[in-house]
Parts: sequence; structure tokens; C-alpha cells
Amino acid sequence: NGYEFIVNRISPNSSKAILESSKGGWGWEKVADVDYSVRDNTLQMKIPKEALGIIGNNFSLNFKWTDNTLATGDIMDFYLYGDAAPFGRFMYQYRSEK
Repeated sequence: NGYEFIVNRISPNSSKAILESSKGGWGWEKVADVDYSVRDNTLQMKIPKEALGIIGNNFSLNFKWTDNTLATGDIMDFYLYGDAAPFGRFMYQYRSEK
């Protein structure tokens, strides 16, 4: 479905979340533990570029946020269950051009 990485598919501990990469289909393998923090209603994650295979400063990153979706790997769940931002199949994009 175009997503190469997932964070928090496996519940995090009190200070580290788990970054996984896709092995194809709904198969995942752990890449790294990543720092995160929660303060009031704000969640922050620190994911090193190297863990995503990004080299240099010129890159773009597409991402999506989901919560409470079913763990089936069916992309259509973004329309039916839980919360997704942006809605449905849309994604946010971050561009770095330094």
C-alpha cells in the first residue's frame, strides 16, 4: 500500500517506541527503538533519518497517522475504523531541501 515503515504497531514501553520496516504484505521486522514523549495531549517522536534509510539533507517523507484501526493490513480500514489523518488514502508530505 506504499507504506515502508510503521511505528507503534507493537505497544511501546515507557520511553521507547518500535520502528519496523515492511517485509511485504502485512509482514514487519524491527528496525530500531525510537525515543518518544507525551506531554498533555502532545506526542513527539524522534526517528533518526538513518533508521529510515535517508542519506543527506535533500529528501521527502510521506507519512500518515492512524489510531485504533484494525491490525489486518487492509488499507480500507482507514475509512471504516479508528482515526486517520489525513483521511483515507491521503498522506502528509515533508520536504527537506537544504
